[in-house]
Amino acid sequence: MARIEVKLLGNLKYYPEEKNKMQIIESEESDEIILNEVIEELNIPEDEINLILVNGREKSPNSKVEEGDSIKILPVVSGGI
Repeated sequence: MARIEVKLLGNLKYYPEEKNKMQIIESEESDEIILNEVIEELNIPEDEINLILVNGREKSPNSKVEEGDSIKILPVVSGGI
């Protein structure tokens, strides 16, 4: 079983049912989780994601993560003049 902590930045925290910046994802089937599964479980539209960091390094949505990894998902930012 894998237990992953995911930090959602900006407006991304409003997509999951629990409206928190920190989310816990658990998989009873495997010790590995694919980031796409995390994104889907948190109800985050892919077009709202700008960057995914795993242990401080940029990763694609197809990357695998393991228990203990630090995951941050950053939103697309707009605005300005």
